[in-house]
Amino acid sequence: MFFCLQVAAQNDDAQKYAAGINSDGLKKHLTVIASDEMQGRETGTEGQRKAAAYIEEQFKKIGLKVPKGMKDYQQLYPLYQDSLIGSKLTIGNTNLVFGTDYIIPANINDKGDFKSGEIVFAGYGIEDEKYSDYTSLDVKGKTIVIVLGEPKVDGKFLVTGTNRGSEWTFPGLSKKLALAAKKGAAGVLLINPLQEVFSPRAVENSKRTNVFYPKSNQDKMLNFATISHTIAKNILGQTTDSLIAYSKSYRPFAGTDHFTSKNKIAYNYEEARTTINASNVLGIIEGTDKKDEYVFLTGHYDHLGMHDGKIYYGADDDGSGTVAVIQMAEAFAKAKAEGKGPRRTMVFMTVSGEEKGLWGSEYYADHPVYPLDKTSVDLNTDMIGRIQKEKLPTLPIMFM
Repeated sequence: MFFCLQVAAQNDDAQKYAAGINSDGLKKHLTVIASDEMQGRETGTEGQRKAAAYIEEQFKKIGLKVPKGMKDYQQLYPLYQDSLIGSKLTIGNTNLVFGTDYIIPANINDKGDFKSGEIVFAGYGIEDEKYSDYTSLDVKGKTIVIVLGEPKVDGKFLVTGTNRGSEWTFPGLSKKLALAAKKGAAGVLLINPLQEVFSPRAVENSKRTNVFYPKSNQDKMLNFATISHTIAKNILGQTTDSLIAYSKSYRPFAGTDHFTSKNKIAYNYEEARTTINASNVLGIIEGTDKKDEYVFLTGHYDHLGMHDGKIYYGADDDGSGTVAVIQMAEAFAKAKAEGKGPRRTMVFMTVSGEEKGLWGSEYYADHPVYPLDKTSVDLNTDMIGRIQKEKLPTLPIMFM
């Protein structure tokens, strides 16, 4: 009988504090999080930083504690943006012109240089058990020329055997550059079959990267330059038209299509790196007898930002989940103040970088504030405001 009364009392407490999570409170925060001022909260932008500051302010008002070992509520993590400083590409005795003869896309290249005295045409630059451009091909110490894409036969890609491309298409180029590095090539010249010349927009876009998250386990890749079709003809001769036509039609290259020629290549690429900080926002309510175990309530507060003057507000994805985390923190804080706090430590965390590839979550997993083996569960809240034509069944709110 005592047990039944105790369970009933706990259920009453849960209902009492859960009642504080309501549409009025959610709307109050969401009108700020998804406002014009936040500019779509794209990771690495001023809008994202404003959103983080707002969430931090709410955590302070609620009375959440700063996690041990952190200076404040924000766990900063680095993002980078690289920009071209200068480049040089010489073939034979001719200095090529950047933007006309070649471009060096900053989003894949790193600062560096290479030289060689031979050029090898290596087709698509693929090596797979079902198709290989490297059979009997020696590329060590040489510059290779490759084309984008991968071969098809009878409408199906050779590598996959289906109408869907393989990793040689996406991520594609990075995989080819990593393979060329393993083969010992000096560098790569790339032909895009669909890019005969470079548009002003392509040239400008090549000069800087988007903001990116550093990957520590990425394979080494060779530097490369994309060359115009005119320069490709100067290097490879009149067969270039046929080779480009083959790649446009996804034709496999035969062994006789691959060849080596004597030609001096000198390449240099210089860039500058800017560090941009993004952040996860964390606050805690300490538990009682199991305070060294941790329950996370999370949501991502970033969205798509602004593009072509249009703001992507992200009220649902995931402004709705973000404000739910704030309201759940309020409910738990009230329970704690009235002696009904949680046994385990509650960690309320809103992360950024989700739309970019789970950057904030990855950073926390690699740099956990609390031991992962002591983290009991993470309950993530995402897109609770989605509008559907048919209303979903109402589910009871569970209060932990």
